[in-house]
Amino acid sequence: MGKLWKKTCAICGNDFEVYGSSYAQKYCNTCRDKYFKFLDEWAKAGYPIKTHCVICGAPLPKRTRGAGLKKASCDGECYKLLTTLYQQNARIKREDLMAPRYSTRTKKEPVKRRKPGQMSRLGELEAAARAAGMSYGEYIATQRGGMKQ
Repeated sequence: MGKLWKKTCAICGNDFEVYGSSYAQKYCNTCRDKYFKFLDEWAKAGYPIKTHCVICGAPLPKRTRGAGLKKASCDGECYKLLTTLYQQNARIKREDLMAPRYSTRTKKEPVKRRKPGQMSRLGELEAAARAAGMSYGEYIATQRGGMKQ
């Protein structure tokens, strides 16, 4: 593991611990799970405009239209937190969707290689054409019945 960091959740104010590369995390796992659930339910409801900020609870200005996450949060730090949570939730879902695609993939059959000195089908046809005193094109045309000798 990495270094243990003690931080204070920007949403609920409780102390929590993060390790090494998670230093930038600003919220505890309880709040993360709570807001992941909120974001999923909000998406299912069609992203309706909220009257209060979902992070701090402050009343939002009356909006007839909202753009994205600004429908549910006040500007500034709350908007940044909600955006971070939304992006992390989307990344986790994307990784979950991609995981089965890679684990169930079947392996390709190895390419069958010719033994040294063995001629390809095209090489065999060319050799037969030369033996008949024709070019490859003339030989194929006679084989298909399009050209008479």
